[in-house]
Amino acid sequence: MPETTLHLVLEKVEVPYAEGGRRPDDFIVRINERRVGRIMSSFADGAARRWYWSVDSAPGTPQDRGVALGLDEAKQAMAQRLVALTTGPRTMRPGPGASAWATASHG
Repeated sequence: MPETTLHLVLEKVEVPYAEGGRRPDDFIVRINERRVGRIMSSFADGAARRWYWSVDSAPGTPQDRGVALGLDEAKQAMAQRLVALTTGPRTMRPGPGASAWATASHG
């Protein structure tokens, strides 16, 4: 099966939190101007930092969200899930050989 390339556009979200500052890494993910999910970091720094991703229009299974060690890994995991949702069988499970490479621009 040929690889599918998705161009994920990350749009920074400015969300205030209790201390009056801003969460530094919180993104809405778009494909062709359509919101498809969200990627955000934990509050921790360094090795303890984690990136959480979720697909908005998915059926809400555990495969529709995840945790990654880096932003690139989170983008890759989200892209793979989006390809599986759009090319897999009606059960929304990944089809055989489904894969993706994600590119992203931060706006």
